[in-house]
Amino acid sequence: QRADRKQISEMERWWFQRLVSTPRPLEEKLTLFWHGHFATGYRSIENSYHMYLQNMFFRQNAMGNFKEDLVRGIIHDPAMIKYLNNDQNRKSAPNENLARELMELFTLGEGEGYTEDDINEGARCLTGYTEEDDEFVFRNQQHDTGTKRIFGRSGNYDGDDFVDRIFTRSNASRFIIEKLYRYFINDLPHGDTTESRAFVLALGNLLKRKGWELRPIIESIFLSEHFYDETNMNSIIKSPIQLIVQATRTLNPPHRSNMVRTLAIASDFMGQRLFAPPSVKGWDGGRSWINTSTMFMRQNTLLYLLTGQRPD
Repeated sequence: QRADRKQISEMERWWFQRLVSTPRPLEEKLTLFWHGHFATGYRSIENSYHMYLQNMFFRQNAMGNFKEDLVRGIIHDPAMIKYLNNDQNRKSAPNENLARELMELFTLGEGEGYTEDDINEGARCLTGYTEEDDEFVFRNQQHDTGTKRIFGRSGNYDGDDFVDRIFTRSNASRFIIEKLYRYFINDLPHGDTTESRAFVLALGNLLKRKGWELRPIIESIFLSEHFYDETNMNSIIKSPIQLIVQATRTLNPPHRSNMVRTLAIASDFMGQRLFAPPSVKGWDGGRSWINTSTMFMRQNTLLYLLTGQRPD
């Protein structure tokens, strides 16, 4: 356990260094987005290699297919299975954690388009989905093969069928587009306007037309007039990691001993630590990043980049 905790600390510094030096910054920024969206914390699973595998999965599918790559992939991910206790999900005693968060936090939104019965039936679909020796394993003897009724339709569904049923709901496209909108365009309260709602609706329709492919959505965001509208300038409060990484890439400070470690500690003090989101909801973001303590640390961290004077 001591060795594994040492390794997750090394991984944290490795990812920080990669964020700062990558020639593919959008890919890393999206990897960070998916880490916050499909939030998984190391402390609950105590397996640094599973966290590494998940991190690489997010990077490989950063602009892939939301349904087929990311959502379908996350129910087969060893770290997520362990984090949400689906390794304990058996037909004799269904565990609802993964089924609930799959709809509530990952695809549809809290209370949007599903019922408690849908959660119960979804949990039955995911029985037998577990992990062993760093890989996904389906245990047929633990899977409930009975008929399930989800969103008003019945069938002998498994976990992959459950994903298919989720993506028949109308708000499956809107929910993820709204999160991408807040991440890239405007996360302040005044950002919710008639224009922003129309833009989100148009992108949601595009996502469905493109078969849940994310690349056309990212391209449409960056090529839109809406992205460059004055009302959307200076309208995102950077997360601690975004603040540090973007400032470091811009200022290009001289290399200092233990600089990456210092920046990782500073980010933690400001409320964001890689591989350690506070809960399955991820980080709240927006104005939650700002209070009297974090503002002080944000200033000191930038002073450190400029002068070498440590934040503490």
